[in-house]
Order: sequence, then structure tokens, then C-alpha cells
Amino acid sequence: MRKRRLLKYTPKVVLCSWPVPKNPYEKHVFKADSVQLYIVIGTRNPQITGDFEAYHNDDKFTMELDERLSALIVPPSEDNAVYLFRKKTAGEL
Repeated sequence: MRKRRLLKYTPKVVLCSWPVPKNPYEKHVFKADSVQLYIVIGTRNPQITGDFEAYHNDDKFTMELDERLSALIVPPSEDNAVYLFRKKTAGEL
């Protein structure tokens, strides 16, 4: 269903908070042509949140851990993480 929403609404920015580990849907964000920025709020621990396999296997987006934004998550924890994925330009691919 999420894949259809990406195709229907063609968002430029997608925000996902606390995605479940090894979820089946984040890889569709990386494949959506319209998405230019994907923001993930979660943790640094792949056993708690996120599809880290998709994060590391994608070659169309850069991956940045934003320490400043990560520090704003409450309750505070050294494990909190905000990841910014930006679509690479044609020259970067």
C-alpha cells in the first residue's frame, strides 16, 4: 500500500519516525522517482529501528547522520538518530 501512495502523491520529501527494523517499505522510498529527501527519526541500532540493509545498499541517495537533530529527540539518548538521505545528482551517480 505504501508503494502506491508514493506513486499517487509523488512526494519530494518523506519523513518516517521509528520505522520497524528490517521493514518491507523503506526500500520503496529509495526507488520512488519523486523523492529528493528522506528523513528518518529513530536510533543508531538496526535491531530497534530502520532497514539498515536498504540504507547501505542504496546507491541513489547519500546518507547523513545529523548529530544536531539527533540531540533534539526526547527522551535524550546517545542511541537517538536522525538520518538524512538526499538524492544524488546525475554527476554524483
